[in-house]
Amino acid sequence: MQAIEFRERSNLGVYGLGLLIKYELIAFLENKGAVLSLFVTPILYFVFICLGVNRMAGNISYEGISISYLEYSLTGITMIFIISQMSQTIYRTTIDKRYGLLALKLLSGIKPIYYVLGMSTYAVLGLFIQVFALIAIATLFGIRFSLLQMGLLAITISLILIFWSSLAVALTLRINNYEVRDNIISFVITPLSFTAPVFYVLDYVPEWMQILAKINPVTYQLEALRQGLFLGNYGLPILVLASLAIVAILFSSRLVAKSTLSLSEY
Repeated sequence: MQAIEFRERSNLGVYGLGLLIKYELIAFLENKGAVLSLFVTPILYFVFICLGVNRMAGNISYEGISISYLEYSLTGITMIFIISQMSQTIYRTTIDKRYGLLALKLLSGIKPIYYVLGMSTYAVLGLFIQVFALIAIATLFGIRFSLLQMGLLAITISLILIFWSSLAVALTLRINNYEVRDNIISFVITPLSFTAPVFYVLDYVPEWMQILAKINPVTYQLEALRQGLFLGNYGLPILVLASLAIVAILFSSRLVAKSTLSLSEY
């Protein structure tokens, strides 16, 4: 039997996804320094950016309701954390490619779609730690959310993260030049985060900033996040997010299925 035939016939099913999640969890927990830093970053953002601006901004109007700037910027920080976790998926997938783990995982029976989903584990764990720390520090300053709001927040950030994580896998598979990959992280991910209205209100900024925001897909994901958290018109945004996540998973899975199997990458 040829290797490609074994790849097509072997199938661990959902068990393969479980194995991948297990080993990604182990890798995450072994990186104790990085885990601790995940608790620190939300505190720095909230205390040294949001609290300072909140003293000047006070309450703002969003979709006809009055909310504090702290509540508004909290969703912006969450969006920054979601996008930044894309780099973790790129890093984990790069390791798989470089040391032949991708080939071993696929040949052992892990299906491409499960690989794409499983490789988001590291990012999901990191994101939820950051969001937990962010909400905890926000609670100390009087911000409260209901169980419904928290549930909608969890669903929304999961869909957005899966979208970006899936694209990260696809990106890593298509670009073999590590310098180009690092440049993408530095010069694409960060501008995507900050040109969206994460800290500013779209109606209050110059026209050129509005144009940048409107061509940025993160703006619309952030809008869905705020609609859910502030209990706005959430039906259509969540359907769009779910559709985008499914398309990204299928697209990335297709690339994984067509990837060249190698035990090392040079």
